[in-house]
Amino acid sequence: MSDEANAQQAVFENLNEDQKKTLTFFQDMTSADAETSKDVLSNNNWDLVQATRTWFGDNLDDSAPPPPTSSTSMSSAVSAPLRPLSQPLPSQSTTVRRRVHASPSLRGEPSFASLRRENNQRRQLAEQSYPEMAFKYLVMPVKFAFSSIYNIIQFIWQLLYAVDPRDNVTDPVGDVQKYVQGFASRYQHSPNFIEDTFDKASQQAKKELKFLMIFLHNPKIPKSIEFEKTVIADPTVIDHLTREFLVWGCSNDTPEGFRVSKMFATRSYPTSAIMCPIRNRMMLVAKLSSEHTPVTFVSRLKEIKFSHQYNVTEAQKERERLQANQSIRSEQDRAYAQALEVDKEKMRVRNEERAETAKVEQLQKDKAEVRRNKKLQHEKRRALCASKLTDDEPAPNADRNSIIQLRIKLTNGEKVGRTFNTSDKIDVLHDFVYAQTCSPRSLRVLKTYPRQPVNGCSTKLIDQALADSQPLLTLTESGLVTMETLFVESTVESDDDDSSSDEETS
Repeated sequence: MSDEANAQQAVFENLNEDQKKTLTFFQDMTSADAETSKDVLSNNNWDLVQATRTWFGDNLDDSAPPPPTSSTSMSSAVSAPLRPLSQPLPSQSTTVRRRVHASPSLRGEPSFASLRRENNQRRQLAEQSYPEMAFKYLVMPVKFAFSSIYNIIQFIWQLLYAVDPRDNVTDPVGDVQKYVQGFASRYQHSPNFIEDTFDKASQQAKKELKFLMIFLHNPKIPKSIEFEKTVIADPTVIDHLTREFLVWGCSNDTPEGFRVSKMFATRSYPTSAIMCPIRNRMMLVAKLSSEHTPVTFVSRLKEIKFSHQYNVTEAQKERERLQANQSIRSEQDRAYAQALEVDKEKMRVRNEERAETAKVEQLQKDKAEVRRNKKLQHEKRRALCASKLTDDEPAPNADRNSIIQLRIKLTNGEKVGRTFNTSDKIDVLHDFVYAQTCSPRSLRVLKTYPRQPVNGCSTKLIDQALADSQPLLTLTESGLVTMETLFVESTVESDDDDSSSDEETS
């Protein structure tokens, strides 16, 4: 942030919202810096109208021609004959009131425009005759007395009637439309007035980078009525205004027109003011009096526009530069947004891959944990079955009617044999097979011929019977006979369990 921006921010720090708006509008109107504008408003109790009147009272000139455009005109301006500074200056007929734009730091220093103006005044003084000067000095006390009486009467009137009903602005758009419609009904031709408030018209002119002409009318003054009829309603003037200017007008007898009149410190009617976009602000550059015909009025409008066209050109260049920067910034933002979207998509795919990988790894861990638990349970049950069969086998030479000798082929092809009592339950045969090192976690015993399961001899059936407290069949009841050959079959269901069973039995 620049030093100027820091200084302006410091000025705005201790102000409320209304004061900030008043200060901003005053800067737009006067082109003064923030600190100077704040001092002027503070000295006038933040009265915008009074502050504007105070400012323009010292910064408006009635007769200053446009600034010189070449060194030749400058030299010719200063070459006029000079008279002593002690001689008084004559009064002048006002034709144009111009805004003198100078920075506050240079306002007290003599400029070329002021020097040329002083030379012109001295030249006019030299041309006056002595009778004219004598008449002027004789009339001066009368003017002074009349001015003093008028100021006293005005002061008393303000004390008695301090509140003007026009100060209460309730419908500014309606006030403008009323004047525009009245103008169109009075005359055959009418300028293309902006039918909105003065603030909106100023904003539109600044947006379109156009000159804005403000016409303030007073229907109670014949001179204002005549000027409106002969100049403003003239087709030549209307054509020029339509092509070169935005036009805003209002009547002084309405609140909106009265407000703008006070803002421009209007002392006579009619008043035509010209505003121009300068440094991104609409600023007053000239005031035109009513001493004009349509031709001279158009001529002065052309002269004013020519004198300040460079401001509009600079504003257009600045706007084009800002638009180019904005276009470049938009392209950069768009490219950044696209790159950001690509990065987001890559990140999303990467996160999905990581999540999928983590999910697969977790699933594998869970399966491994399940297999490990099943393996532990299998080993515990195998050890339990082996402990039950240590001393239960009958002797081979026992009574043949009370024993059954069986040969069993295990899942790995190994054959084992054992002698059982005919009264042994079917779980004894199951536990004997389960206690073998190659037994699967879940199994069943089948007969060789015909190939069929041994009744009740499977892990699932035995576990279910024990859980339901149901009695188990004996070997004889299961249909087994001595010297019979049996084989073992795994009943593990899933492929993972089969592979784990194979690993456990290997």
